[in-house]
Amino acid sequence: MTHLLAYIYENFSRSEATGLNCLIFLALHRETTVLYQRQTMGFSEVPSQVIQWCDQLEGDDLLEVAKQITLNLLEVKVSAEAMDS
Repeated sequence: MTHLLAYIYENFSRSEATGLNCLIFLALHRETTVLYQRQTMGFSEVPSQVIQWCDQLEGDDLLEVAKQITLNLLEVKVSAEAMDS
């Protein structure tokens, strides 16, 4: 999970991270895979390798990834707003 999060933080734009989070939450809600949600929603900007890593995680670990992505997105936004002030 740590490797996955590090990869996301280093390589994903804000919109890509948000898209991945959407796919994760949909997969958890609908009890499907992240891959299935990617195919259904057409979020092709999320790399296949990341989707595979997500689908290898258990439900609670996948939820933890989504939580950490959300926290990171919020931290980046708050930091950007603080710099603008």
